[in-house]
Order: sequence, then C-alpha cells, then structure tokens
Amino acid sequence: YKFPAQQASSQIQSIDFQVWRTWIITPVANIDPVQLSGATISRVSLHNFDFIKTKQIKNKDFVWVQRSWEVIPYIVWSIKERRDWSEEPIVAPLFCPVCWWPITNIDIHYYCTNPKCPAQIKEKIVHFASRDAMDIWWLWESVVDVLVDQNILSSVSDLYDLCDIRKQVILRKFPNFWERSVSELAEQIEASKTKPLWRILNALWMPNVWKKIAQDIAHYLKEEKAGSLDKML
Repeated sequence: YKFPAQQASSQIQSIDFQVWRTWIITPVANIDPVQLSGATISRVSLHNFDFIKTKQIKNKDFVWVQRSWEVIPYIVWSIKERRDWSEEPIVAPLFCPVCWWPITNIDIHYYCTNPKCPAQIKEKIVHFASRDAMDIWWLWESVVDVLVDQNILSSVSDLYDLCDIRKQVILRKFPNFWERSVSELAEQIEASKTKPLWRILNALWMPNVWKKIAQDIAHYLKEEKAGSLDKML
C-alpha cells in the first residue's frame, strides 16, 4: 500500500517559456513557494499547451501541486472556485524568448526555428556532458552558461578546443575558473575521447535515441563488426 501523494495549493505568479534542447518551447509556471515532501517548490513545468488546455490552467490561477513519485513537481488541477476574474489565458509566444526568432507550431508543441539559439546550444552541451552521456563532470550548467555567453562555445564540437593551452589561458581569466578546475576540465574532455560508443550515440541527442536504445545500437554494431562510419550507416 502507498500513502496518497501529498498536495499543496499555491498561486501562479507568472509564466516563463523555456527553450529545450529539442527546440521545444516549454511553458513553466512560477508559483508562490510551497513545501512538498521536504522540498520547496517554486517552479513547475506545464509541459505543453495541450496540457494547459486539458487542465484549464490560467495565469494567476490557484492550483493544486504535488510531486510525481515524490520527485517531479506537477500541477494536478486548477482551483476554479478561487478565481476572481483577474486570471489570464496562457498564450503561446510568437518569438523565441531567448533569440527572438519566429516560433513554429507542430502538433501540440511549439519550436524555436533558430539552430544557433543560445538556449538550445547550452542544453545540448549540458546533455552531452551529463552522467549518462560523455560524463564530463566539470561542465555544470553555470559553467556552460558562462562559456556560451562569452562565445567560447557555440557547439558541442567546440568543447574539444578547450584542451588547447591557449583556450585554457583565456578560461583562467573568468571568475571561478581556477588553474586546477581548468586543467581538470581539460583532462575530463580528453578522457571522453575513449568513452564507449553508446555514450557518444546518447550524447548526440538524436531523435528517439536514449540511453538504452544507444546501448542496443552499439551492441548491434559490435556484433556486425561495423568498424567504420560507412558500415555504421
């Protein structure tokens, strides 16, 4: 038996639009902070506009919030009895909130059309360096933010330029980039060149290729003795 998930009511104060690495624009609700299962919740993903429509959620609504599996914050439903006519519909933006390129709508999702959008670049680099991908543990989100904003990184492949001593000299000029952290970052990037194939496949974030699928593909290629790119293709 399980105890029912703990819920708490809160009010939506504003809506942000976050650009995900798959180019999807995700609406995120900023709510009055509430305590749930030992954590303070102040931001909740609204997933997509179909979810907003189904749950009939409006900006400034009071909502019931719970944590799915006691981990991920989730809006269960809006509390319509508490509405006072100050609520506003949540409307999809016309332009990317980061790069201001036009947004396109496909099915239930909205996409940024700019392949060089800084938000997308940051998300892709963070995923590339994550534990289930290339496992470059010095590349935290805050570090990636600085490197992209300072035009040190503009793509995943630029990571491997950080092993160059000239780039490392530049990095040491930024706040919180000490000599030890810069050298260890370079070592981690160099070590990633010897990671198994499934990690590379997962890191590249191809559509529908997750960790398990990447492992299956790598195992298949090994059995087929695909030792070149031509054979892999």
